[in-house]
Amino acid sequence: MKRRTLALLAGLILLAGTLSGCGSRRFTVEQAQRGVVRVAQMVRMDIYAVEDGQITGQIASREGILGGTGTAFGVGKAGQPTDTFVTNRHVVSDHVGILEVDAEGNPSVVYQNTVTAMYILLDDYSYNSSTGLDTSRAVPCTIVYAAEEPGPDLAVLKAAEPVKDRIALSLLDPAGNVRPGDTIYALGFPGSSDDITFDPEKQVDKLLAGIESMTVTKGSVTLLSRDVESGTDIMQHDAQTNSGNSGSPLITEDGAVVAVHYASHLSTGNRTETVSKYSVQAGELMAILDGLKISYDVFSPGPGLALIAGGAVALAVAAAAAIVALARRKKAAPGPAAPAAVPAPGGAELRIQGQSGAFAGRRFAIGGQVRIGRDPGGNDLVYPDGTPGISGRHCVVALSDGQVTLTDLGSSYGTFLAGGQKLAPNQPVTLRVGDRFYLGSEKEGFVITGKGGSLT
Repeated sequence: MKRRTLALLAGLILLAGTLSGCGSRRFTVEQAQRGVVRVAQMVRMDIYAVEDGQITGQIASREGILGGTGTAFGVGKAGQPTDTFVTNRHVVSDHVGILEVDAEGNPSVVYQNTVTAMYILLDDYSYNSSTGLDTSRAVPCTIVYAAEEPGPDLAVLKAAEPVKDRIALSLLDPAGNVRPGDTIYALGFPGSSDDITFDPEKQVDKLLAGIESMTVTKGSVTLLSRDVESGTDIMQHDAQTNSGNSGSPLITEDGAVVAVHYASHLSTGNRTETVSKYSVQAGELMAILDGLKISYDVFSPGPGLALIAGGAVALAVAAAAAIVALARRKKAAPGPAAPAAVPAPGGAELRIQGQSGAFAGRRFAIGGQVRIGRDPGGNDLVYPDGTPGISGRHCVVALSDGQVTLTDLGSSYGTFLAGGQKLAPNQPVTLRVGDRFYLGSEKEGFVITGKGGSLT
């Protein structure tokens, strides 16, 4: 008995030790800077003459021109080196512009930049206007994804190799986790910071790209909303940003990415100017990475498992004491059997019936709760991997005391009732027989039915 007691004690302590090593990876803002890089596009610039709004001929073509820069951040296993980085679509896109105008202000010379290569700059000496790009101080990238317009302004880059001294950051969907007024930080490489590198005598400047040269600005979430034109979940914030911050991660004080900055908008009126800053919520990015089958870490807010581990140690000690006490007692006579579990009223009579999509025509009993999503390890109804609009853990239908509730679990594309009402994350809504709901879009719909009935 003593050996069995010691073995149980050792097992419980081992469990506590295992828990203490788990949990969300938290970063200070300074540590999170290691997850951010500056990216540069090299382009072919074609220059054209224009007359009366029509191109009349090509004037010149130049290769290996710096087309623009932006910011990106790593995704993957949080805290580990990575070769996958996220930025804005417009950072990796071709671009057209005006070089000269005529006397009436109409374009007379225009250019088109065609992106020929993308690079991650490793330090402040990767590029200067005199010698151009030093490829020994840069890592080439391929564009593996760029969202189509008017979708979310996001793109994904794959570096030729894991980037030295740079790490992946964890992601946190703001839905249900972030509110207006919460503190955020923007990490990036605004073009305004390059002004301090200009040498007026040599007429040479360089691009700041080192970790120690990164700009960090503090601000607040001002609004969580949805862009009507693109259908994108966006975050408005007031952290200071400008050209070059495109693709900057907005992080929480725990170093988790909640949004990707993409635009600033200046509004004027009544002799005042207001600058609004916009970013794509991390939930949109998660859906894209899921579709690309790119792994990433999700940050879990709250006290973390370190606190749980401390409780596990106490549990181990208490359990060991109980085991020792039991070992000293005589074997007691068996007591009465525990009462059998009683099913919730009506539990055998209610069903979820698929009306459209992957589960169309199929019916499922509601026994306690039915979890729905793409994650095979966390759901009862598992969607095929890559199903559009479905999150890993999307929603749950639960039955308690004869009452059916539907709860969105912070999904990226939302859970909706018939009629288009979007459910707030983690707030259950009561359903009755005949009520319909859908996940992401009406292509994935369900209805609550009785045992034998069928609603169409």
